Amino acid sequence: VAGVILDRAPGARVLVVRPDGLSLAEEKEWMMLTDEDLAKALAVALELALNSTDSATLKVLNLSLAGPVHRRPDGRPDNPLPLTGEALQDWLKERFLIVAAAGNAHRKDRHYPAAFGRVAGVAALDGDEIAEFSNCGPWVRYCAPGTEVFTSWLSGGAPPRTGFVRWSGTSFASPYVAGQIAALPREAPQRCPGGPDCLS
Repeated sequence: VAGVILDRAPGARVLVVRPDGLSLAEEKEWMMLTDEDLAKALAVALELALNSTDSATLKVLNLSLAGPVHRRPDGRPDNPLPLTGEALQDWLKERFLIVAAAGNAHRKDRHYPAAFGRVAGVAALDGDEIAEFSNCGPWVRYCAPGTEVFTSWLSGGAPPRTGFVRWSGTSFASPYVAGQIAALPREAPQRCPGGPDCLS
């Protein structure tokens, strides 16, 4: 993810924080996070970010994670990630722009945190079309390459190995947009084509 950002904005300073508490070298392809887990990670990351940037810096938060809203037995949606929503408000107060992956379930229903207001949700492109796996809908603001993205890689193990790989997913489209924003005014991210019908 960091490699995608730096490819778009080579001069950017990237701070990487894993929300599951693992070190960057520990391999874990999938993780399940609670609202509380993510809110705590966001609070720690904000403190680190504020201590490493100045007020004149263009600041962007990339969230390469997504999840659906669960419904109650009566069919009404649960309040989506209330603690995470509060934590993101703290980032917005510090004038951060927030970008988040839309998710990879090929659905139109809202996935969070991308669907929060003032968060720029990002769908994945496969060429000029929305990738078959990508979520998309009226709550998604941007789209970016997200299929077979060539980027750097850090393996687990001791010592960790580095190299280059190709990954697919909205988690790689989101940092592409974050990098484009960090590189402004050189270039601007691409609007998601098709709006609410982009999966049709």
